[in-house]
Amino acid sequence: MRLKWVRVIIGVFIISVLTGCNSLPPTRSLIKPPKYSQNESENSDDIKLIAKNFLPEGTKFLYPVHPNGSDAVQLVDIEGDGQYEILITYKGYELSSASGAIILKKENNEWREFWHDRNSLNVLGLDWAKFIDIDDDNAVELLLGWNLGFEVGCILNIISFKDDVPKKVSSIQYNEMDIVNLSGADNEKKPEIALTIKEADQRDIFVPPLILRWVDDGLVPADDVYYIYYRDSIDNLKQSIGMYERNFIDWYNLAEMLIRAKRPLEAIDAVDKALKIIPGPYERYRVKLGIYKAEALIYQWKYFEAKYILDSIILRDLNNEVKCTEDEMAAVYLNLGRVYMGLKDYKNARKMFVESNEELKKKYKEGTELFILNSYALKKEMAELEAAEGLKE
Repeated sequence: MRLKWVRVIIGVFIISVLTGCNSLPPTRSLIKPPKYSQNESENSDDIKLIAKNFLPEGTKFLYPVHPNGSDAVQLVDIEGDGQYEILITYKGYELSSASGAIILKKENNEWREFWHDRNSLNVLGLDWAKFIDIDDDNAVELLLGWNLGFEVGCILNIISFKDDVPKKVSSIQYNEMDIVNLSGADNEKKPEIALTIKEADQRDIFVPPLILRWVDDGLVPADDVYYIYYRDSIDNLKQSIGMYERNFIDWYNLAEMLIRAKRPLEAIDAVDKALKIIPGPYERYRVKLGIYKAEALIYQWKYFEAKYILDSIILRDLNNEVKCTEDEMAAVYLNLGRVYMGLKDYKNARKMFVESNEELKKKYKEGTELFILNSYALKKEMAELEAAEGLKE
């Protein structure tokens, strides 16, 4: 059994090095695709010849790694009007040469350049190129995941074609990516994007992916499907921990997945075990573990126990015993707001939510992809607070 796990870990590491980005499990659910076609009058060879005429000088076709079997030239009906467009992805012959994506549109029986996005960063390859309707408006968006190398990771650009105007609506850095379609508690039809986002010191270790869904203006956590997506990963990690009980990172990751999956009793157990064996180099994870435990206690309506943990973190930060990040302090104040919500102290709940928002604004610029992503939980809590205040009146 131990040899089996060693082989799995080595295999995942080799794949991540070779692709630069994606080592997540393959898509596990069917997603309704856009209309791809090889027109009766134009076979794939004809399309390639047409596309070749639009390649910038000194460049060649760049084939995406995902989805498996994808071509550098794709014929797709973007607007659903029966008229097909051509997507071209390309890169120059040199390592630091030009790269980008082009969409051609047929007008008056001639192919013309409709959209051309040139990368300003050095690109090693193309991790993803897929058309998919991410916001359930019956119009597809284009997802392009550019590989910038193992040290940097990849960058996901999402292009909207609403009202026949191509526009980059999101750009977010990631290390691994997958696209799934899960039916969670909210019964959403929209697909989910699984993104693993790693810190610089996490490049060679497993980090649980975020499961994101497009809501309003950006990608936000799809909280209702974590328990489904993480189910197998949690079971596998528990089995692995059985052989390596003193592996801190495994316990930490298990606690993180369990709290996202809303399995509070198991999460508390994982947190306690992680805290018992936390090694010096990972001392900075102690604050996050405390936040996870407080959140798990809140799920169990143990508000005063949660408040004690959160107040202790604030006090330790004020006394310079720990140095909390803006993200950590935002999470502390968010959960204190939840505590006061549970106690029906709406005045203090609002104060805590405001403090959480201020911490987020220190870290991320308002309106940016990461601000939208990281402030979504706060946004939902504020909506619940306002509803509760309205009922109180």
